[in-house]
Amino acid sequence: ESCRLGQSGSSGINAEYGVGKQALPVYITRNGDFRSQPIRVVVTSIEGLLETATTRLNLARAARRLFNSGGGGEVAVWGEVTRDMVLVVSTGENYVRKEEQRCRKNSWTASQRRIGSEK
Repeated sequence: ESCRLGQSGSSGINAEYGVGKQALPVYITRNGDFRSQPIRVVVTSIEGLLETATTRLNLARAARRLFNSGGGGEVAVWGEVTRDMVLVVSTGENYVRKEEQRCRKNSWTASQRRIGSEK
């Protein structure tokens, strides 16, 4: 009786994939984009969130990973998502911290200067 098809419980596949879960508003932003405002979306599952993020953020490839904007911890289970959470969306690459992006940009600029001075 308790194993009837379609019955949602607090454990098992339904809890993992968000089936029967309440829709949550969250905010999404592209990995490494520190200038744009996060976009508000309302979703009911990790899969739906990844699909929506691919479209709404105009990603060149499908969204594959989600990170907590507060520290870059990966979010892989619907139970970790909370109302109004800001999530960083990646197409597979690791979380980019603001400091790392600044270092990459500075090293690229320095290498371009060296190339320009060699001409």
